Amino acid sequence: MKKNMFKFLIAFALMLSVSANLSAECNIGDRAYPTGYLMPNSEHYEKYFVCTEAGYWLEKECIDGLWFNPATWQCDFPWNVPFPGQPYPGM
Repeated sequence: MKKNMFKFLIAFALMLSVSANLSAECNIGDRAYPTGYLMPNSEHYEKYFVCTEAGYWLEKECIDGLWFNPATWQCDFPWNVPFPGQPYPGM
């Protein structure tokens, strides 16, 4: 578990460094999201999307059975995710 937490912290640090260079936006409909923005996957709790510097959404997956938690914007234990078994609100 410590090894996985270390990987997560490195990935999070990289995400922060990428989000510091806000050069592009990703669009969903008429809404624009900044580079580094995280978007939950409304059908698969273990997956989420990140807005890349190139302006497109890249799908990512949480490790070891964790789910993406839209309340904290990070991978978390399933029992901490607020809307289990149903689509995220607003999606």
